[in-house]
Amino acid sequence: VANVRRYKGVDKQNWNMEDSKTIDIFSDNLSQWDSITSYEHYTNSTRDRDCVGYVKCKFENFTRRNDFVTSKVAYDEDNFYFYVSTLKDVSPETDSGWMRLFIDTDYTGNSQNWEGFEYVINRTNPQNGLCSLERSKGVSEDGSWQWENVECEVKYSVKGNILQLQVPKKALGFEGNTFDFSFKWSDNMQKDGDIMDFYTNGDVAPGGRFCFRFQNTINNEKPSVWLLVTITAIIICLVSAICVIVILKIKKSKHCIFK
Repeated sequence: VANVRRYKGVDKQNWNMEDSKTIDIFSDNLSQWDSITSYEHYTNSTRDRDCVGYVKCKFENFTRRNDFVTSKVAYDEDNFYFYVSTLKDVSPETDSGWMRLFIDTDYTGNSQNWEGFEYVINRTNPQNGLCSLERSKGVSEDGSWQWENVECEVKYSVKGNILQLQVPKKALGFEGNTFDFSFKWSDNMQKDGDIMDFYTNGDVAPGGRFCFRFQNTINNEKPSVWLLVTITAIIICLVSAICVIVILKIKKSKHCIFK
């Protein structure tokens, strides 16, 4: 894909999201998302498969359910806000493998992860109005994934074909306004722990093993008072030193003339 982009002359995109915005996920005003960058996904990828192939080999797949369309992410001082829309109304939250969100926060691969993802939301169905957030414990010897619960409140709302999440930054290991992570939506996964399932069952956004990336490497935090005082003191010292050097040079120059 990278080489195709180079061949077509596509410029490297700047994904820095410099503006933060607090989202009320329970508000009926969905226009609050209008100014947020969209990640689009192709539709009509959830049709049932029921046909006869070569030598009368029959192909069947009825796992397609929620057809992902658009994803968005916003942030403020304390939270990340995730938005995803589907072609039709989102299915009931009691469905198995319902609207999972996988998040990759460490590109080095040093942290415990499943196929690069350190966190997952909704691996287990929502309870008491909250979604579950789990951290990867790696993969067991038999190849199955392992997760542990992260103590936090992940609030969510469903409005027709739109699901919104509110996730505390600290729960994902981030503080301040500098962050960099990838994310992927999955619905109705059939074989937990097998990433190849993304190609055959339910729906994912983006497709296959691709991920969306969200980052802000520009620190928008205001400097502290002590930092400003320190910088000011350094500037004053530098200016004073320059003035002293200039005065000494002038005196030395006059002394040489009259001598």
